[in-house]
Amino acid sequence: MVNRKIPSKSKVVDAINNVLRTRFYIDSLENLRNTTLRSLRREEKNYVLTTSRIKKLALSIPEIEIKMRTKKTPKKMNLDFCPVCGNTIIPLKIKNVANQFVQIGYKCNKCSFHTNMESFSPMRYEFLFKSEKRI
Repeated sequence: MVNRKIPSKSKVVDAINNVLRTRFYIDSLENLRNTTLRSLRREEKNYVLTTSRIKKLALSIPEIEIKMRTKKTPKKMNLDFCPVCGNTIIPLKIKNVANQFVQIGYKCNKCSFHTNMESFSPMRYEFLFKSEKRI
């Protein structure tokens, strides 16, 4: 039986930073997980990582910008938590002509997720390294 090891948070964050500094852009969460895990396994070959842990740690790094591609879901959903970061989500409301508030969508204050009432959910994540020196 192979002993699987979970890398520390600081090692994973450093590995994510190093991967995105060299590549600047990764087009999916699975690709980010695979490249990060590959760089971590140079140090210890029994390390394991999940995509949910990678996503949560990447959200905590200020040098990384996360963009989402969304898809339309068939039914309307009532969102309580952000599907990207798990933070509480705020309903977006506007005043109409009758001076009543009408909900037009949802917005997360922690990450850049926002949606209208047509129920868009995240389908693919894109990770970009923010750099002032980059052309």
